[in-house]
Amino acid sequence: MNAPEVFLPLPGGNGLPNPNAAPRRIAIASVDIAGPYHCGGVGAAYHGLALELAAAGHDVTVVYLHHAFHQGTLEEWTAYFRDRGIEFAHLPQAPTSAVWYGNRKEASLRCYAWLARQRPFDVIHFHEWLGLPYYALLAKRQGLAFDDTLLCVETHGPMRWSRSGDGRLPVRAEDLVVDYMERKSVEMADVVISPSHYLLRWMKDDGWVLPADVFVAQHVLQRCRDSSDAGRGSAIRELVFFGRLERRKGLPFFCDVIDRLDPVADFAVTFLGSSVVVEGSRSADYIRKRAASWRTQPALLTDYSREQALDYLSQPGRLAVMPSLDENLPCAVHECIEERIPFVASDRGGIPELVHAEDRARTLLPLDADAFATRLAEVLKNGQAPARPAVDFNATRAQWRAWHSALPHGSLSRARAASGDAEAPLVSICIAHYERPLLLEQMLESVRSQTYPRVEVIVVDDGSVSSAALEYLGSLVSEFAEKNWQLLRQNNAGPGAARNRAANAARGEYLLFADDDDALFPEAAETFISVAVRTGAAALSCILMEFEGDRIPASVEHAKRPLIPLGPALAVGLICPDLGGLGMVRRDCFFAVGGFSEERDVDEDWELLLNVVAAGFNLQAIPVPLIWYRAHASTRSRSDNRFDRHWSRIRIFERMLPLELRDLASLAFSRLSSVPDAESQKRLERAIQSLEKARREQLTNSPPA
Repeated sequence: MNAPEVFLPLPGGNGLPNPNAAPRRIAIASVDIAGPYHCGGVGAAYHGLALELAAAGHDVTVVYLHHAFHQGTLEEWTAYFRDRGIEFAHLPQAPTSAVWYGNRKEASLRCYAWLARQRPFDVIHFHEWLGLPYYALLAKRQGLAFDDTLLCVETHGPMRWSRSGDGRLPVRAEDLVVDYMERKSVEMADVVISPSHYLLRWMKDDGWVLPADVFVAQHVLQRCRDSSDAGRGSAIRELVFFGRLERRKGLPFFCDVIDRLDPVADFAVTFLGSSVVVEGSRSADYIRKRAASWRTQPALLTDYSREQALDYLSQPGRLAVMPSLDENLPCAVHECIEERIPFVASDRGGIPELVHAEDRARTLLPLDADAFATRLAEVLKNGQAPARPAVDFNATRAQWRAWHSALPHGSLSRARAASGDAEAPLVSICIAHYERPLLLEQMLESVRSQTYPRVEVIVVDDGSVSSAALEYLGSLVSEFAEKNWQLLRQNNAGPGAARNRAANAARGEYLLFADDDDALFPEAAETFISVAVRTGAAALSCILMEFEGDRIPASVEHAKRPLIPLGPALAVGLICPDLGGLGMVRRDCFFAVGGFSEERDVDEDWELLLNVVAAGFNLQAIPVPLIWYRAHASTRSRSDNRFDRHWSRIRIFERMLPLELRDLASLAFSRLSSVPDAESQKRLERAIQSLEKARREQLTNSPPA
């Protein structure tokens, strides 16, 4: 990829600061901020960026989204940032789930909702990691928020990339959810900023879609001390593994190197980094096992802050060793260069982009244990001088400042859809009813409250026989006739058949489906149409607010929970209903995919949306609540045959695959619906790779959206 090492000139400008420009209002939203969080590279990069932009006179807000403070308190960190001219907001992420990266939809939605309520920002910075910006970007695409805000997504290292470096496979539905949210966050961004060329190349090779505006700029890190002292590196007596104690950072490889070096040299060994899991054991246990035969037992420093770690490495006689298997642009190497700490690292990923060309040969090595041991033996004998940066760090700081000062207010935002003078399309609200007149009454009352003017209603009674139901239906005849709405009766055939009957009778360009026990928010039809017109969506889902009881809650705060749609994530859709509950579908799309299944034991909405996405139509998941969804004991999704409901979806995937690969759909479902054992991992990986390959081949022959 031929990308520059610093920001490209802005569209319509020269990328230089405007001395008369007003300060920009900037938000930095992150799960990780150095200080409150016992940080990784994301937190160090955003802490440094916040300080730099505030020092340049911008109005900066740090939005910290982790649920906990690893050190200090909210009051202490609020005061710390306030003293540096920065507002600090703590927006705890959703409660933890079975895995630490679970509940990503909830966390992203909470972030979007909070940002949308604030006074508008000129720029919001997000990391793509964990899909944090996903719903904010969706909302902007759909015209719901941020029309005059530039949404920047920085690439720090998606989970799919880090899994490959860690030697892990996707084993849960959450893995696929996070992968999808990260990939779409990059695709939908107004601007993507990567600290390295390397990660952008990785994304393109992996099939990611990048927006038009993609920049490369290295991190701005907070300076920890005056690093003018160049007298380090004369004599090395201690090798310090520096980084998270995991496979991707090279922990097993480093132990292999020490195995070779220990018998032939005298030195101390220290492991400086947070402990995780390596090859089924905690890092500390893994290290103790590997070090059992070493002459010198290593020191383990697993709870140091960034400042403490750099203080330790800055002492004479210590060499940082960073033999990563894969890296984007690691802050550990960056910090060693900026703090003038001698080091040796691997030459993988984006690491060479940090190191001056003349210093690479003595500091960067291929991942060969013998070569590493030989070079470390030389360093122990002769010392190691600090490396110089490939790009001057002060120039990088100046470029970040210049870029933000040069931003024209709102002019890089995505173009708004033209409203035009066309007549508003007719929306047909299709309601299936069976023996629930009191609930149907609430549903129809919500229809009467719609803010969108052009609606018709079709109620299909699916064979009710009770006197209460028949009496209530009879009371509707006059109103329906007056409004040219339709009230249809049929023998009991199931909800799919009732919905199809309503769709066939509908006159609208768009069909909005709801059951008699649902209710619509007043702005439901208006929002669906607005998003459909702006995005060209053929189908739309939304947040369903689940509740229990006879009456609709007075507000969303009294609902049981939100059911959050993910959108057209086909692989996820095999496993869980994250495509969303169907809200509205364009008439031509509905009939092109065959409408609802009329089998009894299926999830009609889920199956229909799978068919919509599989056929290549545009599905939009609206990240706002538009439908009340009543949950009660008789809800079919709690009582039907689960095998039949799963099998109906698996068959959709099987139709996409060649005959010899069709069993992979059921295999992927059975494996990703539970946690496979270690022996199943490789079989699972092959299954997923085959599904992905078959899906890519199928998409090349798909009809246009």
